Amino acid sequence: MNPRHKTGFTLVETALALLAISLGLLGIFGLARHGIKAGGDTANETRCVVFADTVFATLKAKNAELAARKVPLYDWWVYWLAFLSQSAQTSLYLPPMPEISSDGQAIGIAVGTHDLMPATAVTEIKWNPVYTLTLNLNGVNLANPVQVYEAYERGQIDVTLRVHPGTLQSGADERTYSTVLTYTGGLP
Repeated sequence: MNPRHKTGFTLVETALALLAISLGLLGIFGLARHGIKAGGDTANETRCVVFADTVFATLKAKNAELAARKVPLYDWWVYWLAFLSQSAQTSLYLPPMPEISSDGQAIGIAVGTHDLMPATAVTEIKWNPVYTLTLNLNGVNLANPVQVYEAYERGQIDVTLRVHPGTLQSGADERTYSTVLTYTGGLP
């Protein structure tokens, strides 16, 4: 063995080893970041679905209540038109949702685009989505009596709910859900 040749690592070998380790760690951190984002997206999807189901269940429960009271088609139609115009007599409230607030308050819903902030002060907001609730009367111009009457005859209202997980969730996608409210009983 050559006495001038010593065993060990040179500075170049050490630098290359540190570079390889650094690249590996960057890859691991990048995967962890994507995993955290995917977990957040899944949580948002679940919250949006639960919120949409709760909104639709509330609307359908009111629709079932009107059917149980055997309201005539005209009164059913007038109720939903009043809800559409955000009349105080037709206010609907979601049941308490622990996913949204910690104090268990009922939260009002309305047609249009809104933050889901309860009317009263809340101690802690856990999730505050922005939603747009639309009642589609099948393209009816409410100023045109013929169109109103034709839509009235169908006894059907299409409901669309778009939910964005909230302003703090800037990278999140908006989700769209829909259902139909149908006149199911009462008198014509």
